[in-house]
Amino acid sequence: MKILGLNINTRYRWDHHINYLVSSLSSRLKIIKCFSNPKMNCNTYTIISIIKSILLSKINYALVIYGHSSNSKLRKLKSIINSAVRSSLGAFRSTPVNNMLFESNILSLVTQTTVLTTKLLKSLAFSANTPILKLVSQCRTSKKNSKNTVIHISHY
Repeated sequence: MKILGLNINTRYRWDHHINYLVSSLSSRLKIIKCFSNPKMNCNTYTIISIIKSILLSKINYALVIYGHSSNSKLRKLKSIINSAVRSSLGAFRSTPVNNMLFESNILSLVTQTTVLTTKLLKSLAFSANTPILKLVSQCRTSKKNSKNTVIHISHY
């Protein structure tokens, strides 16, 4: 079943969605490799902004949902990101991935998943229309009253 661009199966495994992303991102990766050719004489910062706009925007969509799947499933997406960054920087294959990502100012997939999840939880916790707000307000009031209540609530 496909809902809002996410391919969901009955077991809530994200194999099909990740394979769909890989196939759609491979053509976009060819565009980036074309721009990173020395004959095109394109600026590195321009190529990195293209990577952020046409690759990472598609990957980051619903990353909060499928980003916590196993590392073996996410390895396909990591290789596409790494290949795009490597070609944009003109780096060798032996260059460490963390160094390339730091040089290009792109977060790793695991870090990006954590950042997006934290932002979502923050917005859910402080929005007025969610049941989580009631729990957060109870924690705040109980924290003012006594420390034992906070410990009791934090176990839930």
